[in-house]
Formats: sequence, C-alpha cells, structure tokens
Amino acid sequence: MAYTDIIRVRKMIGDDYGDNYVKNEDISGQCNGNQTLFFVSAYEPRVGKVLTPDPLATYSGYLNVYLNGVQQNPQNVNYYTGGFTLSAAPAAGSLLQASYYFLRNSDDDITALLGEGFNFINGDQGLNSIDTAPGQLQTAAVCYTAYLAFKKMASRAAELAEKHIGDVSANLVSLAQQWSKLGDDRVKEAYNIRNDYYARSGQREAPAITTGQFARDSHLYQPQF
Repeated sequence: MAYTDIIRVRKMIGDDYGDNYVKNEDISGQCNGNQTLFFVSAYEPRVGKVLTPDPLATYSGYLNVYLNGVQQNPQNVNYYTGGFTLSAAPAAGSLLQASYYFLRNSDDDITALLGEGFNFINGDQGLNSIDTAPGQLQTAAVCYTAYLAFKKMASRAAELAEKHIGDVSANLVSLAQQWSKLGDDRVKEAYNIRNDYYARSGQREAPAITTGQFARDSHLYQPQF
C-alpha cells in the first residue's frame, strides 16, 4: 500500500500526526527514588494508543518530559508501550510531567485494514492495488478502511469503559458511540461509491464479497444492487 493511503485514512478518522496531544500529564506517582523507567499514566497499549514516532519530522518533541519544571532528555522511548527512561531516578515527591503526541492506530494497524479495503473494492475484479485503482474506487477503499478503524476504536473504548467507573466510564461510552456512528456513515459511503462506480461501468453488480465481510457489514448497511 502507498503511504499516501495511510495518510488519507488517518485524516478521515482524525488520527493523523499531530491530531492527538496530551499536555503536562502528571505521572509523579511513579517517582519513588529508585525507578528510572516510567510510563505515561493514561497509557493503554491494549486499546491501541502508540506514541507518535513522527517519521515526517513535522512535530519536533513528540515526547517532552519535565522534572520539577526542568525539561529532561527521555531515553529508550517505546512507542508501543508509552515507556521511557531517565538517567537518574527522581526522588519520591518529585513533580514529573509528560507532554506527547499519540496515535490511536499504528501504521501497521492501518496497513492491515487497508488490505481489507482493497478486497472490498477488488473482489474478483483483478485490480492490482488501491493506489493504481480508479480514483472513485480508491475513495471507496479508504472509506471502508476508515469504517474498520472506527469500528476497532469503538470496540476498544467500550472495552476500556468497563474497567472504569463514573465520568471516565461515561466519557468512554460516549466516545465509543460517536466512533461507531462515524463508522456507520463511512461504510454506507463506501458501498454507495463502490456500487456507483461499477454501475456506471456497465456492471450490474459490484465485486463479490466474502461471507465474513457481509456478516460483519450487513447489520450496518444492506447494499442495494
């Protein structure tokens, strides 16, 4: 898949580099005078948060760490666990804060979903890739991929909501519902764009879809052929 396909999906789901930022997150509770390995406190690897590696070098300082107001130089940053080390262990009672960009989906995650987006537009049509497909089908593939990403994000948020109570849980439930609705909109758009393309091409039906794909999508949208 072309890297531009990943960026198109990111923009559609609001998960582009620089979209998600946490400022001055307080992780002081991890300071005990001995520990040099720290994790950003709201981090949940199981729900897909990854620190932005910033391969495009657009957002310098993707992770900024401050100890008692003095900027530190974090080492051994792990994008997937949100962990980093400091050269010396801060004393108990120190103020340790972190500001960082994060992604809800890694490039590998989106690449895998784009594979399903390609299958959605291709079926048995013999296309080579998304980026060499006709423009209308490219858009359909990106919309379908965005739908899958929203669905995944909604599922993660709902799962995490069960582990919290009060306002935190309610906010996560609301977020899951919002992402689910956005996913519904994208899958409808994907089917409409794809089917319109094949109809205009003189084909009565769009590509055949797999049983699993239909079972997953049909409760959201019944395509009209």
